[in-house]
Amino acid sequence: MTSRSTSRPFGRELHWLLDQGADGVVMAMVSETLRLASDERDAVCDFVCQTIGARGATVISVGAESSFVAERHARHAERCGATMLMAIPPVAVALDEEAIADYYRRLISRGDDSRDRTGRQWLRGAADEHRTAGPPDGRV
Repeated sequence: MTSRSTSRPFGRELHWLLDQGADGVVMAMVSETLRLASDERDAVCDFVCQTIGARGATVISVGAESSFVAERHARHAERCGATMLMAIPPVAVALDEEAIADYYRRLISRGDDSRDRTGRQWLRGAADEHRTAGPPDGRV
C-alpha cells in the first residue's frame, strides 16, 4: 500500500470481513487488478497476505497480458504466503485454445523456485477438484 492513510481503513475492512465469519479474501477483481502496475499489485499482495496472516485464506489474482508477467506475479504471491492463486488469460488479444493452455502450463510449472513449493500442487488440485465437483449435469 502506498500510504498509512490508505492501508489503515483497508486493513480494518479485511479484519471486519474475517470477524463476520469470512474464511478469507480474494484479491482478484479483474478490472481493478489489471489497471495496477506490477509494483502496486505487489504492494496489495504484500499487505493483504501480511494483514490476513493465519486468520484466513488469501487468494491472489496473478493473471496478466503475458505469461512472463503472470509468472512474476505468481512467484511474488507465493513468496508473500498466498494460500491460492487465480489467473485469467490475456484479454487484450484473441488466443486460440493451445495458446491459452500454454499460458496456464507456464504458470503451473513457473520456474525452478516453485519446484519445492506447493504452488503446482494447489493449481493441479484445484483443477482436479473442478473436474470432480462440476455441475450435477456434467457440463462445465
